[in-house]
Order: sequence, then C-alpha cells, then structure tokens
Amino acid sequence: MKTLSGKNFIIIILLGFGLIISVWVLLIPPITAKNSRVITGHLKQVQKGITRNQVSYDVLLQENGGDFKIPADWSGCFSDSLFRKQVKPGQVVQLTIQTGFSFSSVRRVAGIRADSTDYLSTACVNDKIAGNKTEIPIGFGIFAVFMVAVMFLKKVKSPES
Repeated sequence: MKTLSGKNFIIIILLGFGLIISVWVLLIPPITAKNSRVITGHLKQVQKGITRNQVSYDVLLQENGGDFKIPADWSGCFSDSLFRKQVKPGQVVQLTIQTGFSFSSVRRVAGIRADSTDYLSTACVNDKIAGNKTEIPIGFGIFAVFMVAVMFLKKVKSPES
C-alpha cells in the first residue's frame, strides 16, 4: 500500500480547507431584520485600514465601545468620501450589525445611515453575499479540478514499479 507524499497531503489539506470555506460561504444568509440589529449612536470616527491590498473600515461610536467593522468584502458598498464630507464626529448614525454567523467577536457593519441617507446599503451587501455564493465555490471548483489533474499527471508520469 502506497502512502501519501508530503505534497499530496498538503494538496488534500488545501482541498478540504477550500471545501469548508465554500460550504460556509453558501450558508451565509442575506442581511434581514431577523439576523441583524440596529445600533444608534454618535460617530466618533471611521478608520480606513488596508491589509493585503484590501480596504476595510473600523467604525467607532462615542457610546458603544467595541469593534464595529465594515469588512473588506463589503467595503465597495461604502460611500467613504461622501460619508466623510457629510457626516461629522458627534453626529447621530445608525449602524445595521449582522448578528450570528461569525467566527469572531468583531461586529460586522452591514449598513450605515445618517440623516436619512444610506452610506452603506444592506441591499448592496446582500448583492455581495449573493455574488460570493457563486464566485467562491466556482473558484474552488476550478482549483480542485486543477489540483486533482496535477496529482493524476504526476502519478501517470511516475508509475509505481
């Protein structure tokens, strides 16, 4: 009986990890009143962060300590420049926070509203969630087919003696 080589073992681990992420993405529900809550407070500041060329935002309120974050995959829905022009520190804002379905204690901001204007729309966030349900599993499928083909071609090139 032949054992797995180190490279094949790593490929199998990566395939398993990709499968878990794909299933997790498929299970993420859209933002609704049932899986979100609205927090109202006075804006302290919004901090822009860039990690691995991906933009995310930390939203800080004067009343509520803790970490509110607009994650990188939703940051394209945030009207940052308009928000900074129109909303000043101390102004009342409403944050729609995703509840449940998270691996961290970070509270994910799915909506920002101030003075009847949406600066981060839950409809846009829901479009991003729906898009990820297509893109990530398809990307994983392409990766999986490629990795299995590589493993097969290696086995064909070097048959067992």
